[in-house]
Amino acid sequence: MGAATGTTFIVRLEEPLGGYSATKTVGGLADTISLLFTIPFDSNNSRMEGWLGNDVVFNISVDSTSVVSESNENNNTAQASIGFVDSGIPNLYVKRVEMGTPHYIGDDLITADFNVVISVEYAEATSFVVSFYKDTLGGSSITITPISQIRIGDEIKLLFRYEAPVGAVFRLAGGNQNGGKVISQAGGDEAEFSKMFFQATENKTSKSQIFLQDASLQQATDFYVFVDSQNDVDETNENDNVYQVSVQPELADLRFSEISIPATVFKGEQIAISGTIENIGETDSGGFVLGVYLNENLVGQQNIGSIAAGGSEEFTFSLASGTLPELVDVNVLIDVLGAVDEISKANNLEQARMYVVDSQAIYSYERFLALEPLWLSYWKAKNSTPSYAFSISGNNLSVLSLVTLPNFRQDQDLITTKTSSGISEVSGYVLRVDKDSQLYSLHNFDAISRSMVNSYEEINSTAVKWWVEPNFIRRMHYERINSLTLIWWQLWLGGEAN
Repeated sequence: MGAATGTTFIVRLEEPLGGYSATKTVGGLADTISLLFTIPFDSNNSRMEGWLGNDVVFNISVDSTSVVSESNENNNTAQASIGFVDSGIPNLYVKRVEMGTPHYIGDDLITADFNVVISVEYAEATSFVVSFYKDTLGGSSITITPISQIRIGDEIKLLFRYEAPVGAVFRLAGGNQNGGKVISQAGGDEAEFSKMFFQATENKTSKSQIFLQDASLQQATDFYVFVDSQNDVDETNENDNVYQVSVQPELADLRFSEISIPATVFKGEQIAISGTIENIGETDSGGFVLGVYLNENLVGQQNIGSIAAGGSEEFTFSLASGTLPELVDVNVLIDVLGAVDEISKANNLEQARMYVVDSQAIYSYERFLALEPLWLSYWKAKNSTPSYAFSISGNNLSVLSLVTLPNFRQDQDLITTKTSSGISEVSGYVLRVDKDSQLYSLHNFDAISRSMVNSYEEINSTAVKWWVEPNFIRRMHYERINSLTLIWWQLWLGGEAN
């Protein structure tokens, strides 16, 4: 809202084709104001004769002569649509459909009452029928109710009763007890759900997907209320006479409330997978099969008994790991055989990635030290070619690999050298660095005893913040800390950490 104005301005209402135009004068405005335009509709007026039976759009413009200076001139116009009908022609329509509570008859059948409220506008209507259809519109109607007369302002409530198949319970689709929609013809899309698993691959962003199981959700039952189904009444609008209501059976809905899948196991160990399945649906589930897939192969399954609505059931698997590859994708699927009709199948699957580690990779700390490379870094002026050599206690260190990182400084490159240290004992050492066959520097360092210090904390103590995918983090437990230094620099260079 802007500031008040004392300037008199014009508000104009007009039909774009010239059928009608009128103005109102406003003598200044401090807040809001209501204006009333009365349109003298005359179907005999040549400019208005095309309005009857149609919606006519009118343009409304504030300050139509642009005499008021405003902060925003773009919100001064609006449109209104008005329908013009013959006062002697009625329009019948379904005002609402109310579904009564489903109830049992004896021990088997279920029934529901549909209270259909119909009304009329513009004029009274006489001598017509209301039909009730199931599944399709235009076939044989379930019920036909004749109506002798309905007047403007009246409501007529009609009762239709549906008896479900033996043993079924149903509800309005979407759970709306006053649901439904006006339609011009029957129709709907079939709901389908497809379960997809992924294959094991190092590159998770390009993993291929396959269809392992298709499960079609149970369809809703459609009912149609057709007012004036035999076209006995001429109406201003024949497109709002059909009202659709959908009901669905009450269904179970199974999902994992918790599940434990190991991220790593040693080859030869049993893989322990456990969890709890709960039924968050409306009815008991009936029995089903729970399955575990390792890299798409079904390797374990359990028969689970019926879970009551609101109930739960625990499960445990113990699976062999001896023949598995290093990388395994685990898929745990509820209802492998598709025996349970559910509200949703989308929550029936839990997926995880697991690493199977060879126990031969675990050895003594002395052996670890002997295999552990020594990483050495130094700055080198660009375009220079110095020669560096490294030794410990007179033993020259062989260079295993050399990494050049040129992007940190404009005038220098960071050279990182991976060497074979040959160190196998916990002790203090002196590293000798020779440059161009001359002693350049001496550095004291220690080969420390093993400890339980968390390697993540050691890395993060260097003030490096990591953005890496989970499978890398999981594998850090099995990587040597110095080997991570190279990865650190590579990530830094690629802009993935800072």
